[in-house]
Amino acid sequence: MGLATRPKNWYAGRGRMGFAARNVDGSIGKILFARNVSEIELSFNAERRDHFESESAQNLLDASFVSQKTAELRMVMDSLDANSAQLSLNASEVSLAAKTNATKEFPTVAVGDEILLDDVNLAATTNVSIADDLAAALTEDTHYSVDRLFGTIKILSLGAFTQPLTVTYDSAVTKAFTAFTQPDTNEYYVAYLATNKANNGKKARWDIYRVQVDPTQALAIAGDDFATFECRGRVLYDEVRDDLSEFGPFARAIWVTDIE
Repeated sequence: MGLATRPKNWYAGRGRMGFAARNVDGSIGKILFARNVSEIELSFNAERRDHFESESAQNLLDASFVSQKTAELRMVMDSLDANSAQLSLNASEVSLAAKTNATKEFPTVAVGDEILLDDVNLAATTNVSIADDLAAALTEDTHYSVDRLFGTIKILSLGAFTQPLTVTYDSAVTKAFTAFTQPDTNEYYVAYLATNKANNGKKARWDIYRVQVDPTQALAIAGDDFATFECRGRVLYDEVRDDLSEFGPFARAIWVTDIE
């Protein structure tokens, strides 16, 4: 009689990672998905206290117990969008309102100097006008040039103009991420919707109930390769879900497509 063949349930997950704000009562808000989370890792640690007997002169381990359990979530993201920025930079997405006739007074400048405005996306259909302290107008592309996308002005010629100079411009609405504007105490319910590439595309959903995410330690904003950024979060004990047998204290894996 031959030995029964046991199925080999290999696992190699790929999928989408979402997160939702977790409230004090354990309820969660709407789920937001971060794009292109290339790695996600859930690690556990059990700290033990050991006792060694003292009668045999060999100090043999004769008792041990777990004194504490901890878990950590590690995520590597390849796409910087509003949702991933919220997690990795503790950031908020804000709308920068369109401005009309905004003004900025320059410091003392020399030919070749550049000025950075507070706004980007300067309206291409209107002039970016500069006047001196006596209200005499400078001429664009003669006395100064404008990068309307990035909001910079370069001085080309000063002639006999009297400083300080003042610029007047219009800008269009745009969006920005403001780092470290989310409370450090924010907690998230994290879900990973996985397809198992190593087992015929079977599906699993991983739920991690209560995560506090630290901001990424490094974000490459210049380079020759695709940028990735890693952030980690402490997985906290969820006393609400621990009372429910279908959840447990930290996390669970749901086999959406049954494994054998």
